[in-house]
Amino acid sequence: MASPVGLYEHVRSNHWRSLKLFAGFLLAFHLMSAALLTPLLIVIDAAHLPLLGRASYLARYFLPVSATGAVLFGLRYWWHVSAVHRETGFRYVDGTDEPRLVRLIEPLILAAGVRRPFLGVIESPALNAFAVGVRDDHMVVVVTRGLIEGLDDEELEAVLAHELIHIRCRDTRLMAAANAFIGNLQWLHQRGWNGRKLEEGRSITGLVLLPMFIPVVLLMTFFSQLAFRIGYFSRAAIGSAREFIADAEAVRLTQNPAALTSALRKIDGHDRIADMAESHDAMLISGAVSGPNATHPSIAHRIAALIQTTGPAMAYAPSRRDTRPSEQRERDDLRRANDKDLLSEITSASRPSFWQIFRQTRDPELDLFGLSRRARRALLVCVTGAAALWGGSWYMTGQALGFQETREMANAAWLGARCQLHGAEKIVGGGAIPAECSEEFAQKEADMARAALAANIASRQRQEEQQKAQRDAAYRANRCFPFTLKPWDQRLSSGGESSTDLGYYRRWAEQPIEGVEVPPVAGETNADGLIDYMDMRLLMADAAAYWFGQQGLDTLHDALSTPRHQRALSAFRIALRKPNFASHFERTSSHPRDVRLLAAMPDASPCDFQKKQGTFIAL
Repeated sequence: MASPVGLYEHVRSNHWRSLKLFAGFLLAFHLMSAALLTPLLIVIDAAHLPLLGRASYLARYFLPVSATGAVLFGLRYWWHVSAVHRETGFRYVDGTDEPRLVRLIEPLILAAGVRRPFLGVIESPALNAFAVGVRDDHMVVVVTRGLIEGLDDEELEAVLAHELIHIRCRDTRLMAAANAFIGNLQWLHQRGWNGRKLEEGRSITGLVLLPMFIPVVLLMTFFSQLAFRIGYFSRAAIGSAREFIADAEAVRLTQNPAALTSALRKIDGHDRIADMAESHDAMLISGAVSGPNATHPSIAHRIAALIQTTGPAMAYAPSRRDTRPSEQRERDDLRRANDKDLLSEITSASRPSFWQIFRQTRDPELDLFGLSRRARRALLVCVTGAAALWGGSWYMTGQALGFQETREMANAAWLGARCQLHGAEKIVGGGAIPAECSEEFAQKEADMARAALAANIASRQRQEEQQKAQRDAAYRANRCFPFTLKPWDQRLSSGGESSTDLGYYRRWAEQPIEGVEVPPVAGETNADGLIDYMDMRLLMADAAAYWFGQQGLDTLHDALSTPRHQRALSAFRIALRKPNFASHFERTSSHPRDVRLLAAMPDASPCDFQKKQGTFIAL
């Protein structure tokens, strides 16, 4: 914004520029809606994903989203005064309750040419005021108790004139609309994906297991943060311009710039109303000037603008009217405007530019993607965990994401973004959507992608089955099983633990076999007894080979070659042919694959034992 030259430059109509800024709210709402809809569209309509879908998201969802936004906006806008009344707790007053306030505002109402507004008071020691309303017959000017008691008559008149100008210029409606838009953005943000949710443990786990969604999450958080920045900037830009206009018009109404300057100085630093929501700052005569909730230019900028446009009139500040009780005047320790050299303010007599307002509304705790420092650490954990999990899987299986697949993904994303632009052109009356962006083409591409994915999955399954068959063939050729509980790279010397000797394996083999020779223990069946027996044979073979080498295996095999153990082994093989037993075995056995190998090859030894001896033959 260019610096104003005269008083009438501040008063010039600003409606058209404000309406253009409201386009920012519409854009912000659609960006936030896109972030909210993305997870749902991934499931039900992936062809129309924002930026990623080849069929245009805007062509299908622009009108429904706009209609939904219009309904939400209308509800918030119509009930704006009731919501402010409920949330701020102001009390309606009249001449009986506040005679001084009514006496000062009545001449200003006539001079401003507005319908008589209602008056309200907030019982707070803060110095602040606001005007609220969306209908001409229900406008309200609200002041705090601290403002009434802290300002003299002319200062209070200047503040009341400022608020009446907001009513006359219909600023109350503009700010009600701005707050309604911001409320809709916040409502969508709470229900959609945002950077805060990335800090949750379940989100981290999900992204580690499904890392392909990390770019989608970043796209959603970027949309969400961009929507907030555009929305808050639009509100701050509208509010900043309106405050300068209201200050200038109030001066013209009261013919007393020194009184308004003095009032603004007293308000500065004493304007915070306890327990008042930050969303109402835009209505106040003094609100936040930095951070994402910034709604006002600074008091220094406003005073400097008044000094620059009123010139010598600012220095004319005689003793002003003050009808407050003497005890209130004595308590007033706030400075007057003429207590300080006004010329020192001229150096800052410039209105903030759009870029300055945009920077003022930036949340310093969040980055461009709306992520806090903690969320960025969580994202790093996701990326690291996914790289470790899937990188290790690719390393072990030999399946890696090649350059061709990466290039195809990038080309698809670029084409999707172009198709969204073509969809936007169609909405505003542009040309037709290219063939590669049509729904028919997108559906055909999606079908081909699904077919390719299914073929790839089937190919990997066949490859895995072939690898499994090769491993099983190697195990059978070497008459070994891969299971072991022993650290073969640190194998101890023959002889084992002091409490274990070769007789331990003979004594175990002489015990009755549960489920075959004796009933199973309570709570188990004969099938459970057979499964426990085979699991134990596997453990004994592993331990005997580790502690005693070939001697231990020979001792165990001799002990298990008796008819009673042969009958138990035969019973297990016959039971495996029955589907019910086989499924129960797969569920309850500790190592079903290895037990099956041992049942087929009773003299099998651990494969690691053979590898240690150098006798294992890899196929």
